[in-house]
Amino acid sequence: MVHRLLGHHSEMQTQQIAKALGILIAQGSMETCEACAMAKAKQKNTQHKSQGHGKASAFNERVYSDLSYIYGPNQKRAQKYVWHLMIDSATGLGTDSFYKAKIEFIEPACKLLQKWKSDGNEIKILRQDNARENKLFEERATSADWKLNT
Repeated sequence: MVHRLLGHHSEMQTQQIAKALGILIAQGSMETCEACAMAKAKQKNTQHKSQGHGKASAFNERVYSDLSYIYGPNQKRAQKYVWHLMIDSATGLGTDSFYKAKIEFIEPACKLLQKWKSDGNEIKILRQDNARENKLFEERATSADWKLNT
C-alpha cells in the first residue's frame, strides 16, 4: 500500500508524493487505512458519578469499559469498526478488542471477567456509561450462566 510506504499522509498528499516519485495512483482508489483510523478514533467520556473517585489503589479495583466507533479518512468505517477498551485505574493497563457490531463484545468480555475472577483478580467496580449494549452486558454478566459482579 503506497499510503503506508509514504508515511500515512492524507490521500491528496499521498497522490502528490507518488506523482513526484513517478508512481501512478488512481484518484479515489485508496482504501481506508486501519492504522490511521485507529489513530483518529476518539473515545467517549465515561460518567464518573458512582462510588469511588480518583485513582484505584489495587489491580482490578476499578476498571473502565468503553466502546468507540473507528472511522478512517473521509468518515469511512474500518473493517472491524467497534473498539472495546477496558482500562485498570490503578495500573493504567488496558485490554482492547475489535468487533463489527457493539453487542458482539458481550460474550468475550464475560469470558475475560470470568478468567480474571478465576485467577483471583475479580473486578470490584466496573465503570461504563448507560448505553443499551452496556445494559445488555450487565444483564448477561450477572445472569445464572456467568454470576459476575459488574
